[in-house]
Amino acid sequence: MDVPTLMATQHPDSASRYFSIKDEVEEAVKDVLPHQCGGFGCDEKMIDYEGKLTPFLQPVWILKRIKELNLDLKVKPGKDFLLSVRCSSFSRESPERHIISLLSAIMANVMSTKEFNICTVKYIIHPMTLNVYELIGVQRRIIKLSGFAREELGLVSDEEICVIPLVEDINTMLRINELIESYITMGRKFLGAYFDHIRVFLGKSDSALAYGHLTSAVGIKIALSKLWELANEMSIGVFPIIGSGTLPFRGHLSPDNIDLYTKTYLGYYTLTLQTSFRYDYERDKVLRAIDMILSRRGKKVEVVEYENELIDSLRTCTLKYLETILRLSDIIIRVSDAVPSRRERVERQVYGRELGNAVLFTRDENILRLYNIRKVVLPRAIRFTAALYTIGIPPSVIGLGRAFRDIQSKHVDELLEIYPMLEADIRYDAQFTALNVTRKYVHDKTFTMIMDDVRVLKDLFDVEFVCEEEYEKLLLDIHEGLIKNKDVSEYMTRAAKIRRALG
Repeated sequence: MDVPTLMATQHPDSASRYFSIKDEVEEAVKDVLPHQCGGFGCDEKMIDYEGKLTPFLQPVWILKRIKELNLDLKVKPGKDFLLSVRCSSFSRESPERHIISLLSAIMANVMSTKEFNICTVKYIIHPMTLNVYELIGVQRRIIKLSGFAREELGLVSDEEICVIPLVEDINTMLRINELIESYITMGRKFLGAYFDHIRVFLGKSDSALAYGHLTSAVGIKIALSKLWELANEMSIGVFPIIGSGTLPFRGHLSPDNIDLYTKTYLGYYTLTLQTSFRYDYERDKVLRAIDMILSRRGKKVEVVEYENELIDSLRTCTLKYLETILRLSDIIIRVSDAVPSRRERVERQVYGRELGNAVLFTRDENILRLYNIRKVVLPRAIRFTAALYTIGIPPSVIGLGRAFRDIQSKHVDELLEIYPMLEADIRYDAQFTALNVTRKYVHDKTFTMIMDDVRVLKDLFDVEFVCEEEYEKLLLDIHEGLIKNKDVSEYMTRAAKIRRALG
């Protein structure tokens, strides 16, 4: 089959839907079924082992369920859809956990080749990729485990699973061409792996969590441009995947914003349809959005030509963002612990997010000192985003106004030209800004920083930062409940339904 375009994921970002491990099998079946059969028509389903308590055999269970229901007559595994496994991190998690996640993919192919005479898993997604040695390490393990499966488990295919690097760090995105060229060259030299094409996954959420919203968005645009140029230079097919959620900070890939999103990120070939996209919007809107995604895939990238001054502007955006986030970290952690779960994931302390690379990106000694004093492990992106909405300040706003105030106007214009969706992001988030609530959580100095951001953005985009009374009341109820150590999950769910995503 062709390279997939619609990747259904297991992100826990839905405003109201909880998916148990058992539910995830039926969910996957619905994701890949055609529209006319009540499904979403996705041609790829991502099974997630990154910081998530996914059973070893879940990919096999999904294929067995399709066989049990005779659905392979309507949607053929390996031909109409693929299962792609996001493995645990090669360098951040234990070798045994990483190997088990790889084996889950290989066991699915053992079953698939026996039942359907084709491999259904053709790609392994490696999260938080920072260097080529991780990719070579993952590919080497895949080759070894596949050989074992052929000898001992009955795998009858010689087709090797390929690694998709998931890049979620801006420093790495800015040199993405070097990373991918090294992977292709070293894979050929050391593993005998010859790629006729390669897929590269660019993550919006975690890059935004560490570097701030605008730096993340522009970083992805630069990476798309570099990948396009690399494909032409090496005469190899390069197929970018962009991972985005529905809220602006996590990408603003929502059915309501699909026209602007697909124009802004020209050059994508695959997009993630996360749980909120599929379940928090009307079905007819979702299907229309899917049609637009398909119609605009693989278009020519807008080549981003930039000088060092642009990167300096991004450093300023990240600096102003981190100045506030580090001061808010204790509040973010406390509120995020109260955010209701939507999937079975491991705890923040085991698989949280650190900011060290982003702090170094700023090249600012003061923020480095502050980080060394307040070194924290933040929650993952969805809980992080939900926490900031809950305290009344959407994360896309944080640091942006002060950064624009410090950057020369010509460079602000350049940033807005590269990322024209920013105004739509801010207009969306302005309606969920509740500064009366924010004031209850933060110290005066931090609140002044946030107010400075709001004032600059209000003037720049001519937008009022005012939320509906019902929404503000829910946030106030949450604040009161947290003070009294009460369960506030019902209030958080109601607020999430209003913005159509948990985080």
